[in-house]
Amino acid sequence: MFRHLLTWRVGLVIAAALALAGCGGEGEGDVSTTSPTPASTPAASPSTTPTEEKPSESPTIGTTPEPGATKEESEANRALAAAEVIFGGIADPDCVPAADSPICIVPQPSLGATERGIVAFGVSDYPAGGAIVFLGRTPEGEWEFWFGTQDITYRLTALPGEMRVCAGGAGLNLRASPSTDSEALAALPDDVGVAVDSFVLTEPGMMSPTGPEAGYGWYHLTSPEEGWAYSKYLSDASLDDCSIHDIMVQD
Repeated sequence: MFRHLLTWRVGLVIAAALALAGCGGEGEGDVSTTSPTPASTPAASPSTTPTEEKPSESPTIGTTPEPGATKEESEANRALAAAEVIFGGIADPDCVPAADSPICIVPQPSLGATERGIVAFGVSDYPAGGAIVFLGRTPEGEWEFWFGTQDITYRLTALPGEMRVCAGGAGLNLRASPSTDSEALAALPDDVGVAVDSFVLTEPGMMSPTGPEAGYGWYHLTSPEEGWAYSKYLSDASLDDCSIHDIMVQD
């Protein structure tokens, strides 16, 4: 199944995105009674009710370090072990993809950080090629598959950073905790800019016979207000608009 990830060409999706730039998505509605504080890029209040997220349990985030290791080292080791199991490979700097060799896994620390809830690995196999894969930390503290790519992605993985709301015009709830059962603090309008500093994976992705299926979670926002927002409706602000996000996200 891993070979489907390596042959899955996100570049084809991006080409479609450029052709259909500016299109929007639709989301399920949810009523919020609190108005948002204007963000750095003000936008008009949404004309429809805010986009709702899939239900999730309110998590307790945090793990205990392994004896003799810092918390960061312990988490990095646990994440690497999870990647070896998920992709059936080995973490070896001397690993070279070949017909008789296992899948090679190489950490990419510049693309994610354990303390932020995200880790990245370069994964290569013979003769399929290579991809960058991302794991997210779940509310239970486990590392699970989030998504993989060979090209650009709308998701922001190197945190902290800036994102924008892309909810198809419906707006997005800002919640007190990463759960749809928690209090809705504000309704964030589409295209508003937000600052995020961490991530929790509540819906792990899947490796299927037809290719990988990306998962979803929640980003912790520090601005315009502090709270949590569903990752499906946020996009990397460096992409300038929601066009790539809208093509890659299917409701």
